[in-house]
Amino acid sequence: MKIRKNQWIAGMAAAAAAAGLFLTPLPARAAAAHTSQVDMVDLIAPALLKNTDPVGVALQLSTAMRYGQITQGDIWEMMGKGYAIPSQTLKILADGGQISGFLYRQATKTAPTCEDLKEVLDMAYYVNHNPSVLARVQDGSLPYTDEAVAADFMTNGMAQGLTGNEEFQLDIFKANYPDLVKNIGGDNATCYVYYLIYGKEQGLVADHRI
Repeated sequence: MKIRKNQWIAGMAAAAAAAGLFLTPLPARAAAAHTSQVDMVDLIAPALLKNTDPVGVALQLSTAMRYGQITQGDIWEMMGKGYAIPSQTLKILADGGQISGFLYRQATKTAPTCEDLKEVLDMAYYVNHNPSVLARVQDGSLPYTDEAVAADFMTNGMAQGLTGNEEFQLDIFKANYPDLVKNIGGDNATCYVYYLIYGKEQGLVADHRI
């Protein structure tokens, strides 16, 4: 049975510590921002609830994604509804490029790398295009390492609306999609996270005005 969805799980604002991540809920009015169709949930749910066959679950999810029946946003919504998707399953999907490294890291509550955040963050670009960040790297208060820069971007850069790469420019994103930004709450970090989870799949543009 095909189920029409007009709801996405609150729970994806950015907050991090170097040793792990936790999620901050989005406002309820963000529900209207994501619309998708799922027609394999009834098939997949038993395997998810049993949580005994990570490879089998990965195959089911991978097949559904390949045929456009679910998206990575739907997988995140399923997890938010209590389906215990094994971490090994998510690792298989992330390694295969079917879900983002960011989603995998958030789901497993592990610290992201710059690669996991590549849709919005390039390490050298972030440091060299933000004077305040560059100053902290130069004085040694921010180590110039993948883990430290990624954590700084998650905890400081997103909230401040700092530019992390050429692909995602926060001011352009907000100008291109004012209604979406309003629906998801409008704060800077939430815009980055929305783009990471849904932006690529929805074909959103954040590097030039449309």
